[in-house]
Amino acid sequence: MKEEMEIPQKYVEKIKKTAEQQGVSVDEIVETAIKNFLETAAETTTAPIEISEPKVTVKPEISEKEKKELENNVFMTEFFNSSITFIDRSDIADSVLKTCSFEHLEVTNNGAERISLSSESGSGIVDMACIDLTTSELDCGPGYMIDSVGDYYYGLTKSSMQGVTDNDFNTNYRMTNTVVSKGKYQQYGSMQRSDGMATQFGYAETYATLVDNKLTIVSGQFVSRCTATCATERTKKANVFRQQEQ
Repeated sequence: MKEEMEIPQKYVEKIKKTAEQQGVSVDEIVETAIKNFLETAAETTTAPIEISEPKVTVKPEISEKEKKELENNVFMTEFFNSSITFIDRSDIADSVLKTCSFEHLEVTNNGAERISLSSESGSGIVDMACIDLTTSELDCGPGYMIDSVGDYYYGLTKSSMQGVTDNDFNTNYRMTNTVVSKGKYQQYGSMQRSDGMATQFGYAETYATLVDNKLTIVSGQFVSRCTATCATERTKKANVFRQQEQ
């Protein structure tokens, strides 16, 4: 027994007309149309799309050192944007340089002074700044302030040592927090490396004091000139000596 299926009235007249033209019954036209539709639908049906779970990227946790450096950078941005005043104390540098045997070049910028030093044995720089914090509205204790500023300048000084990285430093000293809390800061480090033929030395130090809302920072570094060039010259001399012995 065939199951009856209702066809919308708008298609009935079209189906009858098509059946008369083709000389077949209405049922045959309907069955043929349905069969063609089902076969076409089966051919065009695609496999279901597989939806994969989104990849979750987990960022590695930053180290304590990186965390402190980030906090220091944020604080120093606030520090330099606050109401601080740089005081010109070039007289201190002038009095020291009078007895200095190094060739030097002084550059003063907004109260902060940089002195470039050079000699036959090596070269370096000294940065000096005196900052009036009287009108500063920074919400932090003096110990945290001098500690952060000291670390900032010490990092700048070390990064200015051409060809020297943190891994090259053999020793490092940093004043304890109990002393820093009293308004004094000191940190220094030294490096020594050798390629078997020549040895190079380097030194960096930062010192800061906070007295009567006046923060004074002196930070400097020096690197010897005994580089690969020295090693090359020594190799040449060693070869000459060997030839003479032969």
